[in-house]
Amino acid sequence: MNRNKEQNIKIKREPYQNLRADELTWENAERQEIESRILALRNDQIGALASILVGFSEKDLYEVVQEIRESGVGAIHLATILSEAKSKEKLLWWLDYFEKENKNQLK
Repeated sequence: MNRNKEQNIKIKREPYQNLRADELTWENAERQEIESRILALRNDQIGALASILVGFSEKDLYEVVQEIRESGVGAIHLATILSEAKSKEKLLWWLDYFEKENKNQLK
């Protein structure tokens, strides 16, 4: 099954392949934890991560988030967020921020 033909993918490489020298790498346990945390966010927060940390254009965010929701852990755009974020520290900061805000909303 070729996902690129079935979905409107905004990037053309397979996840975790052909990494550039400036792309982030994660240990498997780290990657799994971060993927799980991202998937637990609201759609608007996932879109914000894609825009702020990777630079996806605003016009593509709906489709980026939709592909992440439909494909889950295997989502190409999720892999892109993890590998092309500006830095691990910035990605973790934004995750912490969104998670804290989500908890505050429940109070």
